[in-house]
Amino acid sequence: MQIKNVRLGLVSGLVLLSIALSVGCGDNNNNNVNDWECAEGRDGWERCVGDQIQYCHEVAGMTPHFHNGRDCAAEGLACVEEADHHESFCVDMSVTCTDSEFRCEGNTAYNCIDGHEAQEPCGTGICHEHTDEAHCEDQSEECGGHGHIDGDHCHCDTGYVLDPDDPLNCVSEVPFPQQACDNFQNGTVEQKSVTTTFADVFAPDYHADLDVPVEVTLPAGSPSYIHFPIMETGEYVLFLNTTGVFETSYDRDATELAVSGGTPNGMCDTVLTEHWHIEATMDATQPPVPGVLEFSAPATETTVRFIIMIYAE
Repeated sequence: MQIKNVRLGLVSGLVLLSIALSVGCGDNNNNNVNDWECAEGRDGWERCVGDQIQYCHEVAGMTPHFHNGRDCAAEGLACVEEADHHESFCVDMSVTCTDSEFRCEGNTAYNCIDGHEAQEPCGTGICHEHTDEAHCEDQSEECGGHGHIDGDHCHCDTGYVLDPDDPLNCVSEVPFPQQACDNFQNGTVEQKSVTTTFADVFAPDYHADLDVPVEVTLPAGSPSYIHFPIMETGEYVLFLNTTGVFETSYDRDATELAVSGGTPNGMCDTVLTEHWHIEATMDATQPPVPGVLEFSAPATETTVRFIIMIYAE
C-alpha cells in the first residue's frame, strides 16, 4: 500500500519549507494579514486570517497568491499559527494538553499545539501515529508513506527499510506477524462488549479499534457480534488468544466476507493461537465503514482477547 503525508490545511502536493520568516507572525490567533507576504519560495506557507487558514500557492506563470484552506471557525475551532514552520492549525482552545501528546481517534489526528488540542479530520486519508505526531496520510504516496524518494531509491523513515523487491518502497523493519505479537502483548487492553443481535452491532458500545488488544466476554449458548473500522479496501488480519471462537465476518450490509486461515501466529504461537485473514472493501467516499466479526456460541461464558490489523505487507 502506498501512502503519503497530508499536511494540515494543505492540498496534496504542497511542500512546506523550513525557511525562517524575516517578519514575525505576531500573536498565535492572528488577524493581521500583512504579517508576511505570499511570494516566490513560500509555496505552502500558512497563516491565520481571523479563524480561517490561508496558504500561499505558487504556480508557474502566475504571481504567488493566497488560497483559503480550512475554516476553523465553521468547525467551532480557533486558528493558531506555528510560526517557526509556517503552519497553521485548527485548535480546540477548551482542551488543554502537553506538547508531547498526540493520537489518532476516529480517523482524526490530534496534536498538542501551544498547550491546546489541534484537530485534523483525515477524510479519505488514514490517520497514523508516528514517533512525535499524529498525521493524515492518503493512499498514493511514494515510498509506502514512510519515506521520500532520493534519486533512484527511497530514503526511509526511522523503523523502516528498503523493500528488497522494490527500491522505491519502504517496509517495516519488524515483520507483520511480529508487529501483531508486539501490539497484542504490549498494548493497553481495551475492554469492549459484544451483542447477540446483529442489528445492534453498529452501536458505539460494540466497537473494536484497530491495532490494539481488545477483550470481550462471549455469552454462553449464543453467537455474538462486534464491529471494527474498515479504513481502506484490503486484507485485515484477526489474531486471537483462543481457538474455535471466531465464526466469520460480514460487511455492513450483512454480506459474508471472504475469510481464510485458522492457524497460530508463528511468531508467538502460544499467545496468539489462531489468526484469520478477512478481505474487506471500503465502500464509501471516506472511511471508516463498519465490518463485523461474528463469534460462535461457546458452551460456557468465555473471555477472549483479540487484535485486528490491516495487513501491511
